[in-house]
Amino acid sequence: MNNSHAESKSSGRSRPVSNGYKTFFPRQGVKKTSRVAITAFSSVVVATVCLPLPVLSYTFRFRASFCLYSGGVVLGIAALVLIGLNRDKLKGRGYAIIAIMGGLFFISVGMGSLARFTNSSAKHKLWRLGKTIIRYAEDNEGVLPVADQWCDILMQYDKNLSKNDFRRPFLVNSGCAFAFNSNVQGLKLTDVPDTVVLVFEAQGDWNLSGGAELLKKGDELYPYLLLASGDIHEYYDARGGIVRWDADKKKDIVESVRWKP
Repeated sequence: MNNSHAESKSSGRSRPVSNGYKTFFPRQGVKKTSRVAITAFSSVVVATVCLPLPVLSYTFRFRASFCLYSGGVVLGIAALVLIGLNRDKLKGRGYAIIAIMGGLFFISVGMGSLARFTNSSAKHKLWRLGKTIIRYAEDNEGVLPVADQWCDILMQYDKNLSKNDFRRPFLVNSGCAFAFNSNVQGLKLTDVPDTVVLVFEAQGDWNLSGGAELLKKGDELYPYLLLASGDIHEYYDARGGIVRWDADKKKDIVESVRWKP
């Protein structure tokens, strides 16, 4: 007995300790999950949850998600470097890889698709509102609706319209995503030139109305304008008008729009 005990000590190996039906071995070299990898993974998860959240504004969600996705990618790369330098102490390579791949995917595909969907949805809603305004004017002796009640008037006229048709996607509790040009209220549509704005993108309360001063309060860099002609164009504030492609000159030309008849 003494000889076997001495041999086990001299060999330097730890003998298993029996405890009932289980056998426990001393834990040696336990790796810890990298906090940087966990933070990177958490950033991507939070960004994915924040992006479609309806209680936040579209611009805030878009920018916050972009920052979180970008941070997740950077932290994921940093985590891989740290784990590679400390292989015996750190783990969590999977969290870092998921953060990098997920962040790059949502930045390149997800957020771009969301922006395109939001823009196309806003343009379609504006087109529908324009058709309704024109039909309302035709049935109302050519007179356009009153500015401070235009949303309510259109909803009463067209029972198929709902409040969501006046709002942006994912913002079900917002006020109004469009504004009526108060300079044309009560006028006959036939007396309004084609280059005068009827409705345009803006962000504010229900039955929002006003003029060009509301453009700067909106979240969109290039808001859509609905002209009296029924056409929809993007407005470039830096160039002071709408940009159209001139096929003869083969270049973009700037055309000014009017806010007063």
